Amino acid sequence: MARFKNKPIHTIKDVVQIAYRYRAYPTDLQVLSMENCISSLCHLSNEAIQERKEASKATGKGLTYTDQQNASAASASRGKSCR
Repeated sequence: MARFKNKPIHTIKDVVQIAYRYRAYPTDLQVLSMENCISSLCHLSNEAIQERKEASKATGKGLTYTDQQNASAASASRGKSCR
C-alpha cells in the first residue's frame, strides 16, 4: 500500500464561506401569521423548560428530549399549528 507523504493538509484558510442576504417584504397578513407562529413556538419552548424543571425537582433527574418528544406527539394533534 502506497503512503502519501505530501498529502495536502487543509486549514481554515482553505475554507470558503459564502453568505447570501435576502430581503423580505411580507404583507400584513403574513406578518400576523409569522407573529402568531413565533408566539406559539415561544410558548411551547417555555412549557418544555418548565416541564423539565418540574421533573427534575420531582424525581431528581430531568427529562430527555426524546421523553418530551414522545409525550408531546400525542398532544400535538390537539394543539395549535404554525400553518
